[in-house]
Amino acid sequence: MLDLHPYQGPLKKYKNQVILCHGGKACGLLGMELAQNVFKNFRTFLEENPQEILTFILESYVSTRDLKQSLEKAGLTSYLHCQSPHASWPLFKEMIEAPPSDDKHSPTCNKKGRLVILNDRREENDPAWNLDLFGHFAFETKYSYRKINDLDCDLNRGNPSHSLFILNHFTTFISGKKRDAKKINRYNFLKKRIHNCQIKNQRKINFLTIDFFKNGEALKVVDELNHL
Repeated sequence: MLDLHPYQGPLKKYKNQVILCHGGKACGLLGMELAQNVFKNFRTFLEENPQEILTFILESYVSTRDLKQSLEKAGLTSYLHCQSPHASWPLFKEMIEAPPSDDKHSPTCNKKGRLVILNDRREENDPAWNLDLFGHFAFETKYSYRKINDLDCDLNRGNPSHSLFILNHFTTFISGKKRDAKKINRYNFLKKRIHNCQIKNQRKINFLTIDFFKNGEALKVVDELNHL
């Protein structure tokens, strides 16, 4: 999950650039990075791990044009996946065996690309790789939990008929709460909530979003969900 913002501060090197940060009007106070620099790390990951697929779940405050430029500068466009909301998703095997697009500078439509962009901001005539997150593809649980006891399985954005189920599993107040993460990322707590939410919504989860993944056994739980 990535939050994209236009830089609006005084530093000239960031002028007219897309940055990654969190916090709305306080964006940047808790740290920020140029999107294109972070995207380059993801390009390296895809190059070095040909058996892996990446999905960007974007909270975006920038135009599709600016997002496209950041992807181009990072050399990620040849990996972009396009998907019709009316078509079945390709098999994992098909996606990892498909070669990257030959066009490394202009985003093209690769039906088996290894980089999936799910964006909560869409514009008219958007390219086919910029997938409408909650409009056509996903639904989610709430994300504004303040306390551990608030964690439930109620749905927030998106239609339950969509193909992807996102389970938000974190507490927050301005920023993530690390102390809470140590508790809710424990194996038994996390497994129980996943089980309860899958039963209530009659769907298996596709994405688990957490804070402070090194605290607790979240990675172990995800491996089990993926049968690894």
